[in-house]
Amino acid sequence: MLHAVFGLFLLYDIGWQISDQIANGEFVPEHYFVYFTNLTTIGTGIVLVVTGISMLVRARDSDLLTAIAWAVVPCSAVTGVVYNYTLRGDTPMGVDWVNDVNHVIAPILIVLDWFVLRLFDVGRPRLPWRSIGVAFVFPGVWILFTTFRGLADGFWPYPFLDPNTGGGVPEIFAYVVGILVFIALASLAGIAVTRARNGRHEAVPAR
Repeated sequence: MLHAVFGLFLLYDIGWQISDQIANGEFVPEHYFVYFTNLTTIGTGIVLVVTGISMLVRARDSDLLTAIAWAVVPCSAVTGVVYNYTLRGDTPMGVDWVNDVNHVIAPILIVLDWFVLRLFDVGRPRLPWRSIGVAFVFPGVWILFTTFRGLADGFWPYPFLDPNTGGGVPEIFAYVVGILVFIALASLAGIAVTRARNGRHEAVPAR
């Protein structure tokens, strides 16, 4: 139930931010929906609502739903790490409380939920190692789209992706590789959690 509530709060957070920007004449849809943070928050909110409902009506989640639920974890973690390491205080990102929710609170809670609380949730099936591929779908598509979009019209959502600033293409390549490596390591750790947890619980009680 708490997953669904927090998911709805994240969707409210996005709705509030959009409404605030519209009210101030600052909302540009073709820019807003390019930011990794905004898309990750929307996706995480939807996934949390679905998984929260699933927890209420089913004793065990499907393998697909579990893999999708896991895939948002490294994306949320990347959002928190990248923003707080490279962007905090340098890039205007809107209202402070919205920034704190999207870049600090949500990543921390999502990571703690999976790596701590989910250790006691036997309703999540054991994920195969090949599930790591699911975690790369959204980041991979986003990087390709953002790159082609930026080259076409010059809009780069984040400074570290702009080839015209900083260290140019080599620096961008380093950032992208670093992010993908982080996602890979986080994904392997997350899959390991499901395998270790389910190795200790043979039976799956009703929730």
